[in-house]
Amino acid sequence: MRGSGTYEFLAVGDRRWIKPDSGSLPSLGGGAGGRALPPGVAGDYLAVPSGDQKLWAPFAQLCDLDRLLAQYDSLSSGLGVLTRTGTDRIDGVQAVKYHSAAAVDSDIYVAAEGTPYPVKIETLTGDGAGTVWFGGFDRPVEVSAPPAELVMDPSKLPSTDSA
Repeated sequence: MRGSGTYEFLAVGDRRWIKPDSGSLPSLGGGAGGRALPPGVAGDYLAVPSGDQKLWAPFAQLCDLDRLLAQYDSLSSGLGVLTRTGTDRIDGVQAVKYHSAAAVDSDIYVAAEGTPYPVKIETLTGDGAGTVWFGGFDRPVEVSAPPAELVMDPSKLPSTDSA
């Protein structure tokens, strides 16, 4: 998320964790009624309570491949005409860059060699501005819960309520 740092997301069964970096702490802290995230949280995982949709909902589709793909299928239908605007190397992969100025102003990078997987999508304007990188296609993924000593319970963080 542009200007909001980076996050690592883990999902194992119905358990979820978010690991913010120091640049993401102010944006994850929320406003009134939110939780203040102290600087020491950077590098730790926040356990997401199963009923805490305020914290988890914006990130849920990132750990749900079917929802993520459905979101990009929906996005692609609104892209309109894509214009090839050049090539670039994204994380060591030669990619063709396409631009869409339709409903969502975006740059889409597609692998130029092998299977034409998307390797990066940049949403350039609006509330959803940000970048998503893709990689590790056709490789198995093993996810395990983070070590207990690196997990923090967000309900134990101080509230930002003034009352």
